[in-house]
Amino acid sequence: MLTVPGRRAVAILLVGVLAVCSSADAPRLSLVPVEWRVAWSAPADAGAGEPLFETPRYAVSDRAVAMATRQGVVRIHDPRTGELRRTVPADPAPAAPVTGVWIAAGTLVVSRGTPEVAAHALTGLDLATGTTLWRRTITVSTHRPPTIGAGVYRGPRIMVTERGIVVFGRPAEPFDLQALDLRTGATTARATYPRGCHLRGAATARSVTLLSFCAGNQARLASMDPRTLRPGRARLLSSLASPPAGGPPMTLTANADGFVHASVGEEDFFYGPDGRPASTASEAVRVTDPTRWSPPLFAGSYPVAAGGGALSLDSGWPLPAYLTSLDPATGRLGALPLDLPAPSVSLVGAIRDLAFVYGDGRLTAYELGYGLSHGSARFGGVPASAWPDACALLTGRDLSVLADGYRPEPGQDDPALPKPARCDWIPPTDDGAVVSLSVEWVSPSSAAARKLFTAEAGAVKAANDVDLTTQRPDFLSYTVAGTNGSHGATIVNAGPVIVRLTSTSRQAVRLLSPLLLDNLLARYQPGARAPGPVRERGWIHATDAAVHAEP
Repeated sequence: MLTVPGRRAVAILLVGVLAVCSSADAPRLSLVPVEWRVAWSAPADAGAGEPLFETPRYAVSDRAVAMATRQGVVRIHDPRTGELRRTVPADPAPAAPVTGVWIAAGTLVVSRGTPEVAAHALTGLDLATGTTLWRRTITVSTHRPPTIGAGVYRGPRIMVTERGIVVFGRPAEPFDLQALDLRTGATTARATYPRGCHLRGAATARSVTLLSFCAGNQARLASMDPRTLRPGRARLLSSLASPPAGGPPMTLTANADGFVHASVGEEDFFYGPDGRPASTASEAVRVTDPTRWSPPLFAGSYPVAAGGGALSLDSGWPLPAYLTSLDPATGRLGALPLDLPAPSVSLVGAIRDLAFVYGDGRLTAYELGYGLSHGSARFGGVPASAWPDACALLTGRDLSVLADGYRPEPGQDDPALPKPARCDWIPPTDDGAVVSLSVEWVSPSSAAARKLFTAEAGAVKAANDVDLTTQRPDFLSYTVAGTNGSHGATIVNAGPVIVRLTSTSRQAVRLLSPLLLDNLLARYQPGARAPGPVRERGWIHATDAAVHAEP
């Protein structure tokens, strides 16, 4: 621990370093975003949100964080420290669960109800005092489109902004929109939307954005005044000659600052707060570590370019979730990783240099950390050169336990890495099994890698596909069900590295996994050796697939 004089010495040293680095003869260095650090974390038992209405169970502002609970209570936390400030009690009997919470302009909005009942109770409270400002009943019908080809709305049924609340009463034609005053709950406007349109909606801090695909095979992005429901600026995104039945797949994401990501079919579009295009997808997917900070648009897999310049947000590699933002100057995506796997993470919101993420049963506040820029390439918070060559983690001698003559075929998962992160070992004969090895992640520390590995192993165990004979604290074998049948897999953690081994032959995975772990331990934890599986007296039979019932 540094004493006060020690901290002063470090500060003086840093000032000296910055002074030297800023001299005329030295290369210019600047502070840039380099990592997400956990600021605080709290248990969150209300789940990620209600899928039917896409209503959030957690809300974020620069003044407070609201967290719904299964007991119907809403907890109000300090956004910087996580300190519990107050609680909003559950309604008296008959109590209904919380279905959504929002914060805007000093007002806390809480929705209560059940998905099977159209009537929901909507309450507005003063955020500072907890005093109830208004309470009213709204209708969010669960009615489905009666005919094929009818327009349908898929998006948040309740959208809360600083200028008002917009409620989509019906998810199918005829669309019924209602605007409510944020501080009184009174109706300020009603409107309907043209027939024959498929819609998605998203809210920013001050407006509502609608992505529509209507008659004429045209996709449009338009803003709407949340108080009057009057349409604002609109932009034609694309015109499809032969869209699929029911319209093309569409998604719409917006953050409070007004950055928008829309996708129609396989096309992606990015817009800044002023409504002007920020970039095309082909430009945006040249992902870099961000040099400027803008609040993240989404959490998910590392964004990569798919065929034709399309954007893939579900690549499955590497292992961690990324918070991805848009550089307003260059239009490129900037992405930095978290310490949780991508499939289990959702972004709740962001303020300045804090991002709030739901995952692993907790709500976690991550603080954006800055560091000096440097010339060496980095990937995932560590120098790209620190990533091991995937083909060097197994040897031909290791593969000889299957057959002689296996040869490595390196692959390249990202051009930022100087070495391949994936390697396929090709069998000498056509009837042999291919063995694939991928470096899933290299963390800045062993502790960070262990947290990520533990979260991923927990998700695998929850799927009930674990091989119980080969699991240890740093080693887990399991079965993956695919379209072409099941295959075996093992995920391994040694030091800062996480590696995954897969093959259609589960026997190959069982034989090679201990050898892979030994090789990793020799590289990252010299002197350690993988313990053998503990087997009690009795019998054991290696199956060719996961066992989902008692023997």
